[in-house]
Amino acid sequence: MRGERIAQFYKIGFATVGGSAFALSWAYAIQDHGWAAGLTLGWIPALVIGMFAGALWPLSLAVMVAIGLAA
Repeated sequence: MRGERIAQFYKIGFATVGGSAFALSWAYAIQDHGWAAGLTLGWIPALVIGMFAGALWPLSLAVMVAIGLAA
């Protein structure tokens, strides 16, 4: 019972943090490399970043909050 709750909580965090990291990374690729290259090829590194950020979401969330507070 408790293990299922923890697993569900982790999955929600994975989807939320990984999805937002993916979207923000892809937006950065579009901004940095232009519409043509950023939109067509930018999703590939954004997917990798999103997967890593999602898998390590407690650490990723702490880093995102720290960067947001520092800005």
